[in-house]
Amino acid sequence: MLRTRITEQYELEAPVVSAGMAFIAMPDLVSAGCNAGGMGVLGAPLMTPDRLQADIREIRAATHHPFGTDIIPRFATAEHIEVCAVEKVAVVVFFWDEPPREWLSRLRDAGCCIWVQVGCVEEGEAALRAGTDALIAQGSEAGGHNRAVAVTLSLLPALVDAARDIPVIAAGGIADGRGLTASLACRGAAAASRGARRSAQDRGALLRSGTPSTDRRAVSATNAARGVGG
Repeated sequence: MLRTRITEQYELEAPVVSAGMAFIAMPDLVSAGCNAGGMGVLGAPLMTPDRLQADIREIRAATHHPFGTDIIPRFATAEHIEVCAVEKVAVVVFFWDEPPREWLSRLRDAGCCIWVQVGCVEEGEAALRAGTDALIAQGSEAGGHNRAVAVTLSLLPALVDAARDIPVIAAGGIADGRGLTASLACRGAAAASRGARRSAQDRGALLRSGTPSTDRRAVSATNAARGVGG
């Protein structure tokens, strides 16, 4: 088992996070990622609070492992935050906008961890001042909404230096075990967040078995990094 601060804190088998892609990272994909040993993240943007709660409960019925929800503040309300707090979601990921401090306080009071995805050191420093529990370093290779100022392997070490004791998760262009190894062992990441590449794998096999063999092979290629990074 690869051990990093992220795997130890959340009791994961592998330092792999399934990105919370809107309309794609739905309960089936989230729970499958969790049951395969990583952490799934629900793509919650544009969901109503009722739909968010229903999806969280569907995930919880399918896995006993921790999972997250992805929130874009401009598309969310205090009701969405209250759902996450009441359901005690392990991780709430914020991106694009700075979340109101009262949202962060409510989540912390409920025991939820807060991650913030950023594309530059300045955004990372703002998230650190707000008390984030982890940063996601989104490089310019990443899909979806992106305003990164550098490629992942350049942005990542700069954010690791800025974060000091706060874990940083790499995102963007990490397609296989070699990319994961480079992020962990050479650039100081505590995990990798994978989105488009992960969803492009054999989704049918993943949903039938709950064990994506392609991800297992990618993770096995990182054995040289065991105990390193994070």
